[in-house]
Amino acid sequence: RRIRRVDRDGRIWTAAELDSPGCQGLPNDLDVDSAGNLYIALENRLADAAWCGGIWKMGPGGSVNRFSTTALGTALFRGVDVLDDGRVAFTKWSCPAELGPDGSPAQTLPGSWKGYCYVYMNEDGPLFFGDGQIASHLTRYFGTEHLAVAPDGTTYVADALNWRIRSIRPDGIVRTFAGGGSSLAGADGLSPESSALYHPR
Repeated sequence: RRIRRVDRDGRIWTAAELDSPGCQGLPNDLDVDSAGNLYIALENRLADAAWCGGIWKMGPGGSVNRFSTTALGTALFRGVDVLDDGRVAFTKWSCPAELGPDGSPAQTLPGSWKGYCYVYMNEDGPLFFGDGQIASHLTRYFGTEHLAVAPDGTTYVADALNWRIRSIRPDGIVRTFAGGGSSLAGADGLSPESSALYHPR
């Protein structure tokens, strides 16, 4: 539960300790911006102290502060990707979302988050929905993990428990980029959409 730094000469240092009274922080993902700030997707492992989960920002001098507001919730943060313009894309358990350079909620990736994230695992209805449509609060992901935003603005999301990599194009259309919804290995030579992915992260 530490952030470790490896110097160019191979020496390893503890950059930050994420445990504190009532919080056992588990870093799920990291990214660095052009100024050397480190962004951490932190998940708390204590159910009664989920307040410490979120996106945290560690400056080059070692200061650590919460970057995401608690209005976004404080649990189940999984992936983080810092964009060149300072926006920060991230995933919670069942949705991708976005923060502005100042940490405030921004227009999402695009539109798949409408103020809060659903945990679809415990809801009625489909766990997979929305391919071919514009991302909205109706889009269903199931266990989103890491994400990456390409130079052309396409967002790729590991939709882990749907066994797929989903893409969100700049025009908002959601597609399955890879994975056919099965974890069972198939034959070689299949198309990306017909391939089997087991819990992509």
